[in-house]
Formats: sequence, C-alpha cells, structure tokens
Amino acid sequence: MSLLEVRDLRVSFDIQGGRVEAVKGVGFKVEPGEVVALVGESGSGKSVIAQSILRILPRNASIDSGQILFNDPANPDGDPVDIAVLHAKDPFLLKLRGGRISMVFQEPMTALSPIHTIGNQVEEALVLHQKRTNEEAKSDTEEILRLVGFPDPSRGYEMYSFELSGGLRQRAVIAMALICNPAMVIADEPTTALDVTVQAQILGLMKDLQKKFNTSILLITHDLGVVANMADRVVVIYHGEIMEAGTAKEIFKNPRHDYLKALMAAVPHFDMKPGERLVSLRQMDETQDKQNIEKLATRFHSEEVDDKTRPHLEVKNLRKEFTLSKGSWFGGESARKLIAVDDVSFEIKRGECLGLVGESGSGKTTVSKLIMRALEPTSGEVLLNTAKGEVDVLNLAGEELMEFRRRVQMIFQDPFSSLNPRMTVQNILREPFAIHGIGDPDSQQKDIVDLMTLVGLDPRYLNRYPHSFSGGQRQRVGIARALALHPDLMICDEPVSALDVSVQAQILNLLNDLRSELGLTSLFISHNLAVVNYVAERIAVMCQGKLVEIASREQIFANPRHPYTQSLLAAVPYPDIDRLLDFEKVKFSSSHASDDWGGAFSVSQGGKLTRVEVDEGHFVLANENSDIRELSA
Repeated sequence: MSLLEVRDLRVSFDIQGGRVEAVKGVGFKVEPGEVVALVGESGSGKSVIAQSILRILPRNASIDSGQILFNDPANPDGDPVDIAVLHAKDPFLLKLRGGRISMVFQEPMTALSPIHTIGNQVEEALVLHQKRTNEEAKSDTEEILRLVGFPDPSRGYEMYSFELSGGLRQRAVIAMALICNPAMVIADEPTTALDVTVQAQILGLMKDLQKKFNTSILLITHDLGVVANMADRVVVIYHGEIMEAGTAKEIFKNPRHDYLKALMAAVPHFDMKPGERLVSLRQMDETQDKQNIEKLATRFHSEEVDDKTRPHLEVKNLRKEFTLSKGSWFGGESARKLIAVDDVSFEIKRGECLGLVGESGSGKTTVSKLIMRALEPTSGEVLLNTAKGEVDVLNLAGEELMEFRRRVQMIFQDPFSSLNPRMTVQNILREPFAIHGIGDPDSQQKDIVDLMTLVGLDPRYLNRYPHSFSGGQRQRVGIARALALHPDLMICDEPVSALDVSVQAQILNLLNDLRSELGLTSLFISHNLAVVNYVAERIAVMCQGKLVEIASREQIFANPRHPYTQSLLAAVPYPDIDRLLDFEKVKFSSSHASDDWGGAFSVSQGGKLTRVEVDEGHFVLANENSDIRELSA
C-alpha cells in the first residue's frame, strides 16, 4: 500500500471578484522510501498541493473535493487516514505535522526564528511529539545536527539563525524536519536560494539521510537538474493540472507532452551549440521582443571612440576592506577587518559580455558596487574609455559623476525589492529622465511607451504598480529602466536567479538580443555557470574576494585550471539522467569555505578526491598521499 495517495484533489481560493481553482483534479502516489518530484513553474499549484497535505492552506483557500490518503507505517494495522476531510483542529493533524510528515521550506532565513537558538527550534518538535526530557532532547538534537553536517553540534545548538550561512541554515531546517524520524518529508524548493556548491552539499545530504532513515520525499522544484539527480518518479504540473507523470528515466528519456519538452528546452546547459537559443515557452512574446529591438535599435547609438582596441572598462588592483568590529573607548579589542575584494583586476572589451561567477560571499556584488561608485574602494583603479578619453571613475564628482552614472546602468537581482512599490511603472520609468533633466513631459512619455514596447510589455500597463506584475514582467520593467538613459555599459547582478526556467529563458534571450543589436558592453554576475555559459564570451571566477581564474568561455568549461573552478563545475546538476552528480566526489566537508566556520572543501581532480584548504587567501592542495603544495590564488 502507498504511503501517500492523492486522488482527484481540487483546491480553490476566494479572491476579490470570484473564486479561482488552483489545483484541478490532481492525483499521484508516494511509495515508502521513494522520492517523488513535483515539477512546474511558479503558480502551477505545487506548493498549494504541499500545503493541502499538511492542511496549512491560507484562510481563503479550501479543499473542494478529492482525497489525501495517508497510510502511517507506525500504525500498520490501521486504515489509511483521509487528511482532506479532517477538521482543522483535529488532534491527528497536530501529531501529523512535524511528527509523521514534516516540511523543509524554501527560504531557511524566514523558516527559522531569529529570537530562538537553533537548538531550541530543532528540539521543539521532539519535545512536542515524543515527550523527551531536556537532557534527552538536547542530546538527540546535537546528534541530528551532527548528521546534517554541523561541524560543531554543541556550538551550533547555542547559535542563532542570523549567525549562520545560508548552507548551515538550510541544514538546520533539514534537521528540524528529520528530528522525529517522519515517514515523509515535503521539500519545497530546498536549494533554490543556495549556491551551486552548497546546493550539491544539500542534495547529497538529503540523499544520504533519505537512505539512512528510509524516508519518503515529496520534492517540489522547477530545477530539472535537481530532479534528474534526486527523483525516482516525476509529476509535471501546469496550471493546476498534471501534464505528464512517470519514472525519472521515462520523463527524461522520452518526454511526451509539449509542455515538458518546452520546459527542458528552456534550461541553459553546457552542451549548447554556438548561436543556439533557449526555447521560450511563449514564442510569440520572444518573436515580438526581437522585432521591437530591431525596430528601435537605431535610437541607441554607441558613442564613437578614437581607439576601439582599448578596453571599454578596466579594473586594476581593486581592494575593499570592511570593519567588522571596533574597540571600545577604554581599549580592549581592536578593529577587525574583512577583505571583501582583494587585488581584483580585469578588463571588458567594447561590446563584450564578461561573466563574473562565484559563490555568495565571494565578492562579486561588491565589485559591481565599487564600479558603480555605490561603495568607495580601499584602493585600486576603475577606468572607463569614452569618446572624451579615459575617465578615472573613482575620482569623479559632481556633474562628471552624474554623466558616468548615465552611461553605466545596473539590473538588480530581485525585481520586486528594486522597484518602488508606491510608484506606478510610468513613474518608475520617468524617474531617470527627471533625475538627469532629459526631455519634456511629451518626449518623456513617448520614450516610456517605446521602452515598454522594447522589453515586450503592453504600454497599457503603465499605470499599474509593481505588485500586479509577474516576476518576469517586473524584471522586464527593471531592464527598461536601465535602458532609459541609453547606457554604454550594463551591469547585470544575478538578473535571473529569482525567476523560473521558462521566464529565465525569455530574459536571457532578451538580454542577448539587446546586447547584440544595441552594442552594449556587459558585466554579467551570477553563480549559475550554465547561465553564464549562455551569455558571456569570457568568464572570471572569484573566490574569497580574489579573482582565481579568467579565460574564454570555451577554455573555462573545457579545461578549468584552478581547483575552485573545477569544484564549481563538478557541482552543477545536469538535467540529464545519464550525467548525474557524483555526490562522493563533490561532497564538501562540513567546514566549507563559504560557511561561517570556513576551512576546507573537496573537489574532484583527475578522477581522484582532492582536499583544498583555504588559509589566508591561499589554496593548499593535498593529494591522497598527503603531499602538499601551494597554489597561486
């Protein structure tokens, strides 16, 4: 008998103007010890199904019909319980949540309380469901923290969530889910917010623990690479309906539904041929995008420079130090400094896209802020080659600084937080013209309409506010705002990390078309190597504030020289059932360099497991025989 069986589930929401059906007759099974993946875009109904299973739907949602049958292994002689018909205050639901079915949430920072220690939060379910004494609960909690990879469980027990890195926070959430040894864990996008290397750690950890505890997992994701590496069976959902279901091998080897085929074609991968484009799920929009760009390209004139062989942007020996703590007035502890950017140098040719990759905390965004003069560097140079000659960016002031900021624009990572929620799209797009004193109201309005058309949005939406747009549409508004002043250089800081793969394909194709048609120079910052491979000609790799490798796209992916670059590539999950991650070779030690208790990580090199220690900005490589040699960072 199946552990969980969902039959003809229908869920709807009461909203202003009527009732919306979010889940439309969905049915699937989860067997004991099995990993089932629910795959689909945002808004497809994946999380609503998960919330229905745990009966934690919002107040305006209701289960209209269907069954959610749970057959608890702890009660083999009992009949399956239909969760869908239980009263909201039924005692069984209190035992079910966290005790027999638990959940790993998408964003670990919001899933954890900032005012309680990690130990308090992890042991809460244990005390609630299994009535342990304080000593027993603490002992069991430290043991589960050890199992999920905390380097010092007793210290981790006493720490708060804001003291941990993203990877350790996600490990704590997994510990909370597993502490009562549940029959099933629902993992809702458990690695979306994590870097590729930390994601590899978490996926390997979940795989190991699933086997150790024989726990079933309902994995909710839109990342087909994660699905290929984790799932036994796959259920593909679109607009609340199941499009296709089957084993992972069947789904990846022989996709039958057009939606699934389009979803796979929308994912960037390393095997793409030169000139090959991602296939957007909304081809009509993409075709219109290209026509709009070609039509309006004549208005975006690139400035004429005397020496076109010189780099458009040069960054030389850039360094940024942050003061973490200061001594008291009465002496004591001296100021502690963090070197966020350490002697970084690179150049970008005119019309070129340089990809800057690395994990969170490697210094990528800090470099972009230093270039934009949002932060002042400790030392170094930033030089911009213009028609008026070479400009020393770091010494600009007044009108010259305003002119520089007109030439260099930025697309931010989160399109929601980067747009003012109190301003309409029209006012958001008019603001750059107003700040720089360009045009009169009539010409500004014409330019605003043209910008909306350029990025594929209907000008009739100009009076809407950002919250009324989808994530992809908000990012298009952000791109339109960045293009308003006809910049020469665009800095794109993780512009697609918050988007689904289908919307990501649209935005990446749009950025590529804009760059080729308008002659824009670009710095593209990302931790997704497949995305960078699609948009960039050259790639620079950052680690611990240092630039460890820079080369052409082909050279980086065919022959990575630095162990850190090799570790990044080894951790990328392919959406291919025949190219699965080797979790043993990409398994990082619990004191990974990106975590707050940083120290060491492992990479695969030449088929052998190699250990790399990070110490004062240097890499120390130890082979199987413990021979040690220092590598240049």
